[in-house]
Amino acid sequence: MGRMGKTVVCCLLALVLLATLTLGCGNNGDGGRIAIKAGYITDLTGPIASVMVPHYYAYHDVVKYLNENDPMPGAEFELLTYDTQVNAARFLPGYEWVKERGAKLILSPMPQASEVYLPFLAKDKMPNYSPTCSAPMAENEWTFSVGLPVNEQWWGGIKWVMDNWDYSQGKPKIGVIGYLTDYELDVKKAIEEWVAACLLYTSDAADELDGVDLGGRRII
Repeated sequence: MGRMGKTVVCCLLALVLLATLTLGCGNNGDGGRIAIKAGYITDLTGPIASVMVPHYYAYHDVVKYLNENDPMPGAEFELLTYDTQVNAARFLPGYEWVKERGAKLILSPMPQASEVYLPFLAKDKMPNYSPTCSAPMAENEWTFSVGLPVNEQWWGGIKWVMDNWDYSQGKPKIGVIGYLTDYELDVKKAIEEWVAACLLYTSDAADELDGVDLGGRRII
């Protein structure tokens, strides 16, 4: 198992332990083994299924690994999967659907959906794990993530554009497409902060120079 796989396993085990301590788990009648159910809420048939389906396979493999290697003796792990099709109207019904079927924690790879669940997590004592993090998610004590906040991801992405763009084609233009959620607003804010920093830097330097070298590119 690779480094990322081990990280996911460790995170899931920690969340499972937290879920066990907060809510307890039901006996599934299989020789006294305890059923620990995770609600996996994602897009399997919608517009971003090509990205999310590999995530699903990865989680499925993790659950298989946990069950076969029995890292928590007496426990049986199960994924309850709900397909949102990236339809915001299905985010909350998906949460309710997995909760009604005994989910003790939420696995939500889409931050847009995770943000919808934030007001309910503490009341339901429902840990939520998401590989991508937005600012509101980072402030929620029931949400866990191994990923960088989205603004830091985009700062790295913008630097890559600056370093690799073919400037003979003109200046690069970056567009943001998505729901009007905190996640997309964080992306927009990250781009604006980067541009503002560039403009401030070039403005201060322009008093003495015709142009400045920023990130390996000359800005006029």
